[in-house]
Amino acid sequence: MKYLKLLNGTENWKEVSYTEALDTLLTTYKNNDITREMLTIPGEIPCKLSFIRVI
Repeated sequence: MKYLKLLNGTENWKEVSYTEALDTLLTTYKNNDITREMLTIPGEIPCKLSFIRVI
């Protein structure tokens, strides 16, 4: 899987590692199996100050 991060107020997606994508998700969502499962399904995930795109 490939992970991209977009900070609010910016226009460019930045490729990030699984660990950084997970750290970003954990700022908004609880640390559990469902949150980790979100990183295995292609799509966009809204977070507090950014978006994570899973490809």
